[in-house]
This record gives sequence, structure tokens and C-alpha cells, in this order.
Amino acid sequence: MDITTCCDLSLRQLDGLSNGLNEEVHSIGRVLSELGNVQAPANHPANFVLPVLYGGLSASIAASDTVNKFLNEIHKTASKTTEPKTVFEKMIRFLFGHSGDNIDKFDLGDGDPRFINRMKIVSDDGSWEWAGQNAEGLAHRLFWGHDIFSMSGDNPFALLCDQYGLLKGIVQVFRHLLGDTFSKAGLPIPFHSYFDYIKDGGRMGNRLLDFAKSTAADASGDLTGYDAFNQMFTVRAADIGTTALTSAACGVHNMIMNRNDEAAATQVRAIAYSSQFFGKAAIGAIQTGGVPFISWPTALMAVKEIFNLYRVSYKEIATLERITSSLAPETDRLEAMVFASGASLVSHPDAFGYIRELRQIESRMDTMVDFFEEP
Repeated sequence: MDITTCCDLSLRQLDGLSNGLNEEVHSIGRVLSELGNVQAPANHPANFVLPVLYGGLSASIAASDTVNKFLNEIHKTASKTTEPKTVFEKMIRFLFGHSGDNIDKFDLGDGDPRFINRMKIVSDDGSWEWAGQNAEGLAHRLFWGHDIFSMSGDNPFALLCDQYGLLKGIVQVFRHLLGDTFSKAGLPIPFHSYFDYIKDGGRMGNRLLDFAKSTAADASGDLTGYDAFNQMFTVRAADIGTTALTSAACGVHNMIMNRNDEAAATQVRAIAYSSQFFGKAAIGAIQTGGVPFISWPTALMAVKEIFNLYRVSYKEIATLERITSSLAPETDRLEAMVFASGASLVSHPDAFGYIRELRQIESRMDTMVDFFEEP
């Protein structure tokens, strides 16, 4: 094959390769256009700094003595037995009134309602008797009637439906338990009854309360074990309200900055709730010398948003994997085309072969020049 034929063949092959590459580029471009649906969360500093401020502000409000004193007055109004005097008192009594409910003090049949606990014993005649009838009033919600998941006879739905009837009893459960979140002590977290146990002396105990007492004992402040329990293992209206405040702040933030970015919006909420949770815990540890103030509503929202962030990230990763899988065959086909286009080209085993070919080309060019220069 002479140099002219070789060059002509090479040029035609390059033209064919160019056309093929253009087609492949358009094909791959269509696949790559799908990458527009995969975006990393907006890395604007405001998406990191402002959520911390939202959470920190809410934590400060939730831990404020002024706020908690005001909320405790609402609980006192809701639990009064006297007639309400103002419109505000009437509204509070209508929403959260719970005076005389059997999930607080219970009448054992002697006409003297008192604080009791969940522990029962079976007498010789096979009947149930209540043990530990003088339960500690400082923790009466922990030992009786305030765990909606309790499997004992103190389940609030069972007690209040028996006291007021089915429909009114169900409504009263929510009125009472929500009203208790406004109190200074708060409402013990759900499932607290599953931490009950019987002490050596036959009295009833609770491992959550024991843990709170040991934490208070190790702290450098003067917080009692009951106070520590109230700060660590109860649900409070202040926590519910400030968690809602954080949620509202994040909603406005995302409406302005992350309207079409689900990953960034979820990230903002996760940072804000986490900041509120750890912020309040840190405030408590500082104020009490080691006992963290735990906001359970905030903790639940933080866990929810962290899970959502994982879900969104996993969805984006799955999209990237799908696009990568579709690109791989196109890349292999393009590579095969490139190799095939050069299969018929002359290839020398070493550099000297190309040098000899260049010399042959030069010799042929000289021959052509001599031919045209002859008279």
C-alpha cells in the first residue's frame, strides 16, 4: 500500500470516526442531561449558620425560668376546683381542665382519694389488693395513671373511660395529659411504666427515677433526684412549643432559600432540631452542674429529619447509579469504535519503521518533483 492510498484511507477513516463520535456524543449527552435531577444540597453558609441560631434560640426559650413559670400557672388554673373567674381561666379550664380525675388521686373505696402506685398483690382469697398505697406525691405521675402504654390497671384510657364513659373518657385523657405538660414537673415520657421494679423491701421503684437520682448525686449542683427526673424524662409544653417554633423558622427559611431543593431543606431541619436538642441539654448541664435538660419532642423531630436526610441521599445515589449504569455500555461501544477505526492503519513495531516510512515519502516526493521538472 503506497503512501497516497494510506493517507486517503486514513482521512476517510477519520471522517467516519468523527461522524460516529458526533452521534455518540449526542447519545451520551441525552443521558448526562438526567444529571440535572441530581443536585447536592445548597452549600450556602446560611443553610448551616441560621439553623444553628434557630435551634439555639428555641433551646434558650424552652429552658427559660420565666417561660416555665408562666406555663406552670396555666397548669394550676387547669387543675383548680374553684369556678373560673376570667375569660382566660375559662378557656384554660375548657381545654385542659382535669380536677378530680382518677389518674391523679384514686379512691380505694374508703372515700379518701390518695396517690397510689401500679403494684398489686394477690391476697389469700384471690382478690387484688393495692400495695404501696402512699406513693410519693412528688412522682405520682410516674407511678400511677399517666402512661398510655401501661398494661396494668392504671392505663389512663381504662381509668377515665370507666370514670366518665367512653367518649368523654377518651377526650379527658388528652385534656389531662396535655394539661400536665404545662406543669413544673412535666408529663413522664411514654413507656415509663415498663421500667418499674420491686425493691428489696417490697416497695415499688422505677429505673428511670433511680438513674435520675444517681445523675443528680454526681452533679455539682443542688438539684434533687425528682427535679433531675423532671428535666430528663418528661415531656413539657415549652419543648413542644419551641420545637414548633423551630419548625416554623425552618419552613420560612426553606421557602426562601431551598424551595426546590429537598436535600437542602431536610439538611436545614436536621441541623436546627439537633442544635435545639443539644443546646438545651448543654444549658441544663451548665445550670445544674451536670444534669442535661432533655427535650423529647425535639429529639424525635431530629431523628425523623436525619432519617429523611439519609432517605433523600440514598435516592440521589440510586439515580447516579442508574445513570452510571447507562453510561457504561455507551462508553464501551465508543471505545470499540475507536479501536476498530484504526485496525487497517499501518503500524510499525518501533520508531525506526516510522522514520523509514517518512524517508520513503520524502523519496517519492523527490521523484514526483523530478517528474514534473523534466522538459
